[in-house]
Amino acid sequence: MHTRYDLPLIGATLFLLSWGTVMIYSTGGVYADLQYDDGQYFLYRHLMHLLVGLVVLGVALYVNYHKWQQFSIWLMLVMLILLILVLIPEVGHEVKGGRRWLRIGSLSVQPAELLKIVLIIYVASYLERKQELLAFFFRGLTPNFIVTGIYLFLVLLQPDFGTVILLATTVLLMLYVGGGSPIQIASSLLGVGVIAGFLIASHTYRVRRMLSFLNPCDDPQNSGFQIIQSFIALGTGGWLGKGL
Repeated sequence: MHTRYDLPLIGATLFLLSWGTVMIYSTGGVYADLQYDDGQYFLYRHLMHLLVGLVVLGVALYVNYHKWQQFSIWLMLVMLILLILVLIPEVGHEVKGGRRWLRIGSLSVQPAELLKIVLIIYVASYLERKQELLAFFFRGLTPNFIVTGIYLFLVLLQPDFGTVILLATTVLLMLYVGGGSPIQIASSLLGVGVIAGFLIASHTYRVRRMLSFLNPCDDPQNSGFQIIQSFIALGTGGWLGKGL
């Protein structure tokens, strides 16, 4: 069977990869030289990861996407095991208060990153299989929300609030594309907004981040530092930057 490729998508992907490589070398060279006595340290590391990604991309191009649909349940079960393992103190690797990694020798695996792909495959498969039930909130959407909620709760325990928000937003967008009604989407957005607001208010550091986003100058050396640096970069370099 003749395979047709989305050339604009592949071209855009390769452009972004190339641009990202240049940016990493441009912004990390000085720091790498100071920290590792090798100005190309981050560049070589990025190229190694990029090579692995391109190999995976090449393999994925030759795999019929319907195959992923067939294995969606098994992939979710594997992710469930990984997300539980990462929470076990003797197994999960903790960095700065976050237990998000599994160490396999010198390799670190972050299950939440893999979940971003697996959850999309699962939700897409679910929406296709239950298309005739999408008009019914409790029969069609609630089972999917329960499964998704379990996985998001495990990610939240790491804790990784940013990934939880990203995945929840992705699922709602897929619901919209998959044929969910405006009322269903609006009520789901309202529910997610209420839960997100509660989770933000329940932790001081999350509240501080939100306040810093609104007014970074209140804490310029800590929570507002990165935002202020972004303003400085944009103010001095403009939209096109100042070159390499």
